[in-house]
Amino acid sequence: MITRFFQLLGALLTLSALWLFWGDVRANDEAARLLGQVWYEASPGSLQLTEAVVDRYIDPCGLMPFLGCDTFIWHPFIATLLNWPAGLVLGLLGVIILLISSTVTKRSRKSVRHLKKEGR
Repeated sequence: MITRFFQLLGALLTLSALWLFWGDVRANDEAARLLGQVWYEASPGSLQLTEAVVDRYIDPCGLMPFLGCDTFIWHPFIATLLNWPAGLVLGLLGVIILLISSTVTKRSRKSVRHLKKEGR
């Protein structure tokens, strides 16, 4: 059930990447659309909210101010990803999810076959 969900998620991300690639190819004079640009066009409030949540509650330096360090998860890591082409990021993420879910499915099939051979 969960592997089917991840297979569907990977397929949707890959199809979204292909859609974005097609849009980038058709726009001859424009540069490729960036992931941050696509996210901002879809929902600007969620982009800002996600940055605040990551900086305050996920990043160890923001979570524990007594460490005295600057936050490092959003800037530079996530901010760098947001400046990459959206089709590239979504395509890579979709393919990675599909590969992992197919590997998990193959492992579970092997374990079921192994149990059937043993008579369990």
